[in-house]
Amino acid sequence: MLSWFEEWFNSPYYKILYKHRTEQEAALFLNRLIAKYKWPKTCNMLDLACGEGRHALFLAQQNYCVTGIDIASNSIQKAREQAKLNRLSSNSLNFVVGDMRQPFGQQQYQVIFNLFTSFGYFEQQTDNLTVLHNAHKALLPNGHLLIDFMNTHKIVANLVPHETKMIDGIYFEIWRYLESGYIVKKIAVSEPNSGKILNFYERVQAIYPDDFKELFAKSSFKTDNLFGNYNLSDYDSQTSERQIWVLKPL
Repeated sequence: MLSWFEEWFNSPYYKILYKHRTEQEAALFLNRLIAKYKWPKTCNMLDLACGEGRHALFLAQQNYCVTGIDIASNSIQKAREQAKLNRLSSNSLNFVVGDMRQPFGQQQYQVIFNLFTSFGYFEQQTDNLTVLHNAHKALLPNGHLLIDFMNTHKIVANLVPHETKMIDGIYFEIWRYLESGYIVKKIAVSEPNSGKILNFYERVQAIYPDDFKELFAKSSFKTDNLFGNYNLSDYDSQTSERQIWVLKPL
């Protein structure tokens, strides 16, 4: 049986629902990080849970050597197509189908990105530590791990229990609720031709800053910075949109 993320991320409706995520948004965010941390050109970077590769593609265009890993084979195929369209060679950009719970390298990356709430998907709490241990092993000693996660405090306080959306002629009905330490989103999609209703789920652990700090301590990471949005403003538990953790291995 497929996990919720394998089923949903391989669905064409996932891309439609989140089509508001733009390459421009990704570029602005990454440019700010590059300006702040001044990572050397041609260094190796990993986009962990890369989706269709919008962040990895941009980084490769800035002359970084980038690998993108994602569990959704459909997303990896589209990412490879985009790399080909942009004439990016396999020397600078590679996309691989993979599970972040499996090892993905040994001291080979200057930076590992885990962006747009691509953490906390699993049923076993120990899987979070497995992912972090894998990242620690894959980083160079002076490298950075960057985790971009929702601001759980704000999301929980302002949870919208029900909404509907019409996007590209497709009707989405969405329910949100808390369940056993997870933020759950149920998504009902009405197919435009058949009228058939398809049900999908997102089930992400409600990880608060103190939870992250405990995970980082157990996986031998120290916090270099905690930002609250893509402008790299300071984090505020009540008002920030994101938890953007920049970590260094101990």
